[in-house]
Amino acid sequence: MTLQALFRYYAQALTDLLEEEGIVFRAYADPLLPYFSLLSNDEQQAVVDNIRLYSEICSRVHKQDGSLTDNAHMVKAALEILGLTVKQDDLSLIEPDHFIEMYGINHIQIFRSFSILENTTYTFEDLACRKWYHLYERAPKDHQKTTEKVMEFWGQKPPIRMAPGLGIQAIQEKASLENLVCISEIEWLIPLWKGDDFAGAMTLIRDHGRGAKTGKI
Repeated sequence: MTLQALFRYYAQALTDLLEEEGIVFRAYADPLLPYFSLLSNDEQQAVVDNIRLYSEICSRVHKQDGSLTDNAHMVKAALEILGLTVKQDDLSLIEPDHFIEMYGINHIQIFRSFSILENTTYTFEDLACRKWYHLYERAPKDHQKTTEKVMEFWGQKPPIRMAPGLGIQAIQEKASLENLVCISEIEWLIPLWKGDDFAGAMTLIRDHGRGAKTGKI
């Protein structure tokens, strides 16, 4: 199969799993995959590998009769399949209503909780193939503060969990017709480990609901 065909296969499989949980989510808007096609061959391979692993995570949870909306179950499966660990006292901070993201050492997202997919109008192709800053925007002041705190976290030696103290922020879709606004707060930045080596970060985000379309934050 071509990389495009593999992406369509895994993306559709994931949306089918979501529908079983009562969540409507589009794999892509155009079967020609315009954003995926803009990527280099290496980037396309990385995206396919990422979505394949995500599909494996979801399949494992299903085989264990778990729900894809169960944060604890999804994170446990993700850590096992990705070969990562989190300190137990950090893991205990996860709550059922958190939005959860994991990023590798190269700052590329490797996992997102299904609660995030419930609260976006983007397709899986958008989320997997386009840069975050092409899809979302914060107020300039919030963006600067967030960047500074994230860089502070990544620069720690050794890395430990951090409560960034950024407060509640509005994040708006900038490349969708709806321009959905999400009100949220990053509560924790948590180190991911591969053996004894620092391997990335997990973010725990508190959802504070949806906001009205503002046009420009």
